[in-house]
Amino acid sequence: MSLLVVAIIVGPLLPAQAAEDAALMTFQNEVVAAKQKQQSISTTVQQLQSPDTSTSEGSQLSDAAERLIRELTAKDVVHENQPDTVKLEPSQPARASGGYPRGALRRLEQLGQEPPDKRKFKLPFLYYREPRKKSLAGEEVYRTAMQDNKITVQEAIDIGLANNLQAVAAEKRIDAAKAKLDEAKRARWPTVAFVLEENGGKVSNRLYKGRNRKLNITQPVYYGGELVLTVKQAELAVKTAEKELEKAKFELIQTIRTSYYGVLKAEYNLQYQNELFNEVQQIWKRTEAEKRQKVIAEIDYLNIRSTFQQVEFQKDSAKNDLLSSALLLNQTINVPPDQPVPIDLRLGFRKIRPTLDEVLDQAMLYNSDIQIRLIAIESARYGLKVYEAKKRPRIDARGSFGYLGEVFKDDEQIATDNHDLDTEREWFLGFVGNMPLGASSVEYAPIKHRYGPTVLALTGSEDWSHKVTFNLWDRLADISDQKGAEAALLQAEAELEKSKGDLIANVREEFYNLEKSLIQIDSSVVRIRYQDKQNEIHRYMAGLQETSLATLVDGLIEQASNRFAFIQAVTEYHLATSNLNLMMGHPDYFKSEA
Repeated sequence: MSLLVVAIIVGPLLPAQAAEDAALMTFQNEVVAAKQKQQSISTTVQQLQSPDTSTSEGSQLSDAAERLIRELTAKDVVHENQPDTVKLEPSQPARASGGYPRGALRRLEQLGQEPPDKRKFKLPFLYYREPRKKSLAGEEVYRTAMQDNKITVQEAIDIGLANNLQAVAAEKRIDAAKAKLDEAKRARWPTVAFVLEENGGKVSNRLYKGRNRKLNITQPVYYGGELVLTVKQAELAVKTAEKELEKAKFELIQTIRTSYYGVLKAEYNLQYQNELFNEVQQIWKRTEAEKRQKVIAEIDYLNIRSTFQQVEFQKDSAKNDLLSSALLLNQTINVPPDQPVPIDLRLGFRKIRPTLDEVLDQAMLYNSDIQIRLIAIESARYGLKVYEAKKRPRIDARGSFGYLGEVFKDDEQIATDNHDLDTEREWFLGFVGNMPLGASSVEYAPIKHRYGPTVLALTGSEDWSHKVTFNLWDRLADISDQKGAEAALLQAEAELEKSKGDLIANVREEFYNLEKSLIQIDSSVVRIRYQDKQNEIHRYMAGLQETSLATLVDGLIEQASNRFAFIQAVTEYHLATSNLNLMMGHPDYFKSEA
């Protein structure tokens, strides 16, 4: 102010040029004083501020991510120069035993959040139904996995397979197919019947009583190969049931892995959003203090305020995403919602470099869908052969051997069972042949009998017969069934071609997803490195008042997005590898986890 007073007093005495120089000097001094005052205010506000939540425990995920990023960025980020195996592991145990019923809610408590009964957001549908009962095997697997209070992805798969009702139903279908196979094999062997008979009655006012003991046997002699072909079909039905069980397990494995990595991504995202919220909250408090001191422009204040509210919304959304993904994981592995499923937060990957031809060749040979279609075609061909066999003659051998006797007695002897039965051998032997003639058939049956004694033939008797029967239109069903078998064969071949086309398309898609995820991992690492340097520059420039705080906040938001993009790329890489393995018929053909 002294310079200004001097300028005002001496101004009229100086020339016009001297007055202009004095005014310019005064303005410069005022600008310097304002900057010094603003820096003093900013320093005081930063000293008075303290973060609302402690980040010492909450930074465990980001510390591990930073170690992983440093490993990846030790060299230039080029696909060939990166290490083939990388691990992401939290610096502290990710879980601690607690009283919360769900792993996700306990995780929120570890991250410094409010307990579920005090938070403003609640999901009442978490307990919308009664928990399904788990099998004893599933409970045992779950207890074993929870011994170290963390569940790996393989342990989650084991729990899901033990609890899955669809897999149990598929196993029952295998048992049913094996029973059908035993039935088809049994049809080739003799049918045996034991007969025990006691009889009596009255003939011409005389009482009689008799006894019959015999063994009846029927043996298929010739069916044109029908019985053998039926056994072959039954064997293929067992293989089909086993492949369907394998397919169901593969689909469940992929579903569990997708849900598991969904929870893992939500855990990391919530951690990054909490860290972002804590840092932006400090900037927001500093901005409010500067607003009260009127050292910040209104437009900058409103910009940071809106950005802070957006970050707070993203943090709450990350909480809800974690709860939803955790609930989905519990449902996928068939664990009640009130039981915790604390996942293992260690995340690593091993780079694999398969060729598309290798994957396609393996998939065409061992894919479950392709195997099922091939078995269906073979079974349909056997079905056609069965109906061809039905056009040939059928011959059955029938025989019986036993003892039969009847005798007259008076009332007293029969009542006291004081009578003798003179049983003698009784048998018969015959053949029954059936020859198809289009929709009709001719049947021929030669038979010879030897009868035991009866009240009408006390010494027994013998006879023989040759019987020919013409059956009109009794084989119309065979003709229609053959047409159905021909249609089934064509349908099976068409489904095989469709399955091959779908498999090729799916393999190509997942193969390119794998390649894309590797590129995304590389690019996210580059973006993280770049944004780290940018944020350091923005922090320095903001301290010198050379750049706005809004620019720094935007950089922090971008860095949180880059970190989550890195985690998402790693999980997508694992899922693409898993899907390729399952399409190739082996869940562990390629190992992508470090």
